[in-house]
Parts: sequence; C-alpha cells; structure tokens
Amino acid sequence: MSTFNMDKIETVYICHPFGCDPHGNAERVRKISRWFAQQGYLPLAPHIYLAQFLDEATEREVAMALCRRLITLADELLVFGEPTEGMKVEIEEAERMGVPVVHVVWGPQCSRPETGCLGAVLDEGTT
Repeated sequence: MSTFNMDKIETVYICHPFGCDPHGNAERVRKISRWFAQQGYLPLAPHIYLAQFLDEATEREVAMALCRRLITLADELLVFGEPTEGMKVEIEEAERMGVPVVHVVWGPQCSRPETGCLGAVLDEGTT
C-alpha cells in the first residue's frame, strides 16, 4: 500500500447485501474493503465488524442502529448490487444526513474510474 496523507482520507460506507448469504457476502465485502483501503480510502464495512459480536437473526435492530450511526461518519455511501430492505434503510439514512449515495456499476460502463475494476476483484478474488 502506498503512503498517503492521513488527513485527506475519504471515508466510504460499504452498502452491500448481507443476510441472504452472510458468509459469502462478508467475503465479498472484505475484498471490496481491501481494494478501497489499497486506494487510500477508509472503508466502513459493518458486514465485517458487527458480525464479530452481533447475531443478525436476533439482534438486527441493534445492528441497523449501529449502521445508521456509522453512516454519519462517511463521506459517501457506496451501494453494491440491488438494494435489500436493510440497504434501503441505510440509503435513506445517508440521504437524510446529506451523505452522497453512489450506486456502483459493475463493468466498463462504470462512471467512477476507481471502482471500474471491482468486478474483477470479486470474480477473481485478487487484491
């Protein structure tokens, strides 16, 4: 990872499906987060963090409350995939707090150059 100015790090909230496949989705979020960290961003990835001490099935409301708080710390909320009900709550919170919401598009049609290779990162598992 290259050296960068810690005062200039942009914080991005990773908004990604979770409950339908907790283990697989957490692995995808780890790859996405690693890629963003390598680019000099601070990824906020509750899929990785909260799952260490909260149970999705029995403590969902606690998890969602913590996610809403994490969103307030972000410079942007990045949406990966078709929004689930939980993701819609996160998107609504970001919009309410004035945090820009960016829907990440996979492939060459992506409008954000820094996210253009994420499809390859997820498909090949390389970072």
